[in-house]
Amino acid sequence: MRYRSFGATGMAVSAVSLILNDARGRTRASEWRELVFAGLENGVNSFEISDPSPALLEGLGMVAAGVERRLMFVALRAGAKQTQGFSTEGLTAAIRGVLEKSGLGYLDLLTLDQPEPGAIDQGAMDLIKGLRTSRIAGRLGVAGDYDGVDGWVATGAFDTLVHPFSVASGWRERNRIKTATSRDMSVIASDSFNDELAEAAKGPKVPISSLWKRKSDPLSGYGTYAFLNATPGWTAEDICLAYSLTEPAVTTVLMNVERRERIEAMADVPERDLPTGVAAQIEMARFSAPPGGVERRKA
Repeated sequence: MRYRSFGATGMAVSAVSLILNDARGRTRASEWRELVFAGLENGVNSFEISDPSPALLEGLGMVAAGVERRLMFVALRAGAKQTQGFSTEGLTAAIRGVLEKSGLGYLDLLTLDQPEPGAIDQGAMDLIKGLRTSRIAGRLGVAGDYDGVDGWVATGAFDTLVHPFSVASGWRERNRIKTATSRDMSVIASDSFNDELAEAAKGPKVPISSLWKRKSDPLSGYGTYAFLNATPGWTAEDICLAYSLTEPAVTTVLMNVERRERIEAMADVPERDLPTGVAAQIEMARFSAPPGGVERRKA
C-alpha cells in the first residue's frame, strides 16, 4: 500500500480507502471488527462511514480502542436522506451518534453528501465551521457530481472534494477537480468502477455467424472498454482503481469492498504500474461512446 499526504494536515492516508456502510446488513459488531482489521492489516488506514448501524460503529470502536487514534483517518458522510438532513439538529445528532457509539473521539473529515443550493442554513454552516475550529471534525468536505457542487466549492467553506473519477471521466470531471485543487482542496475519488463500467467492460456482442457474414469483426472491441476484462493479470476493477490513482490531485480512492481476499488484492494495486498499452486503450475508449450509452459494435 502506498500513502499520500492529506492536504495541510500532514497526515499520510492510504491510497485506497474503505467505505463502511450497512448495505449488506451485517448484524454483529465482530463482523465489522474483522473487516476493519483486514483493512489495517493490508495497509488501509482510511475509512469512510456511511449510513452506520449500531453494529458497525461498535465494531469500528473495537478496532479503534486498540490502535493509536492518530494512525486512523475516519470520515463521516452525512446526507440529506438522514433524519433532519443538513439542519443544525440533524448534523449534531449524526456526529454525536457516531462519536458516542464508536468512541472515536473526533472525526478527521465530515463530508456533506450532495447538498442542494440553499440546503445548509447559516446556523448549520456556523456549526460545521465550529466543528473544524474545535477539532471535532478536522476537515470539511462536500461530495457530489452535480451542478450544485460547483457553488459549494466556490464558497471556500470546504477543504475537501469527494468526486467521481474513473477511466470514463471527461473534461467536466477533470475541470471540477482542477478547480478544487486551485482552491487548495484535497480530492477524494469515488466511483472508480461502477455498474456502467462493468457493463461496458463486457465488450461488443458476438454476432451470429452465417454463410454470408463473418463470425466476428477483427476490429471488434477497439475503442470500447472490452479491454478491461481482457488484460492478463488484472481485473477490470483493478485497472479502474489503478487509473484513478494516476491522477496527481487524488489523495485516496474510495472502494466498497467487503471480503478479506478482495481487500488483500486491492491493497496491492497501488504498488503496480498499469500494463503497457492500457493507457492508450483507455483514451481510445474515453473518446468513443460513454459507458452509460455503450453501443455495441455490429458485425
